[in-house]
Amino acid sequence: MERLSIGRGLVAIALAVSALAAASGAAGASAPGVMTGRVWLDPKTSECVAARCPEPALGVEIVFSRPGARRVVKTNGEGRYRITLAPGLYRVTGPGLLRRSDALRIGSGQRRVLDLFVDGRYAHPDGRSASST
Repeated sequence: MERLSIGRGLVAIALAVSALAAASGAAGASAPGVMTGRVWLDPKTSECVAARCPEPALGVEIVFSRPGARRVVKTNGEGRYRITLAPGLYRVTGPGLLRRSDALRIGSGQRRVLDLFVDGRYAHPDGRSASST
C-alpha cells in the first residue's frame, strides 16, 4: 500500500477544487444575445407617402444602451440591422425613431426581433445617417 504524503494530498484537493470552480464558472458564463430587425419609414410622413411605403429606412442609427454600455448599429441597404449584445436590460433610441423602448431585455443566447419605424427625414437613400449630414 502506498502512503500519500500530506503535501501530495493537499495538491490533489487543490486540483479538485480548481476543476470544480472552473466547471461552475464555465456553466455560469452568459452567452451574448442577438437583436435583429428592420426599420421602416413611418407611413404617416410625407416622405413615405411619396415613396409608396412601407419602404425600408436606410442608414438609420439605432442605439442600444444600458448603464456602462452603449452600442450603435446602422441599417443596411434593405433597412435591416443585426447586433450582438451582452445579456441585460437596454434602452433603444436613435435619431427619428418613433418607438423607443425604455426597457428591452435580452437574455443569454437569446435571439430577438425588433422592427421599428422612423421619421423619413432621418433615412437617406444613399445609406448615410442623419447624424453624418
